[in-house]
Amino acid sequence: MNAIIQMVVVSSCVQIHLEAIICSCNTSFNLRHNSFCADVDECSTGTNNCSRKCVNEIGSFHCECLSDEVLSDDRVSCKVAGGTSNANQLHASIHVHHNYEEVI
Repeated sequence: MNAIIQMVVVSSCVQIHLEAIICSCNTSFNLRHNSFCADVDECSTGTNNCSRKCVNEIGSFHCECLSDEVLSDDRVSCKVAGGTSNANQLHASIHVHHNYEEVI
């Protein structure tokens, strides 16, 4: 499967000599061949903090959760719908209650 490279016009160029021009791109884009900007895929570069699924967008990314989870306020971690725990920090706990009777 071939990756599709999203390209945009270079955001700015500065001539530093008669023969030298330096161009730059906006955040989340990389300069290619000093002539165009290509979208950075934050999902494949590991620069995202998504706890579940990362979805690349042009110039950005967003995180998604499993169907029984919701995105936390930090927009990168997931929690169980209706709960407050981070999906990566769920802990099972077993509570055992022993009922003893006094035998005389």
